[in-house]
Amino acid sequence: MSIATELGGMGIRTELDDRGLRPDVAARDADSLLVPYLVLADASQGSDHPAINVRDFTSGAFRVRAMPDLAAEIEKASANRRRPANFTRLSRTPFCS
Repeated sequence: MSIATELGGMGIRTELDDRGLRPDVAARDADSLLVPYLVLADASQGSDHPAINVRDFTSGAFRVRAMPDLAAEIEKASANRRRPANFTRLSRTPFCS
């Protein structure tokens, strides 16, 4: 199961950026859209819950997190946050099957 599908299944709004850009360019685009978390995953790890690189918008720093910890952190941070009615998509390709 992909990280995007797993987070989406938990009710966390997730956007898959499949444009093939370098990570620094994708991070700059995510910042311009005020994306709170940017997740970079290495598909070659092949584990059910691999450690993933997460960059949060407020600090701009990358850190390694496990999927369950990341999901809990996002849910906690978004508990009191208002959801926007409209947002810009990074890709036209849906990630859910």
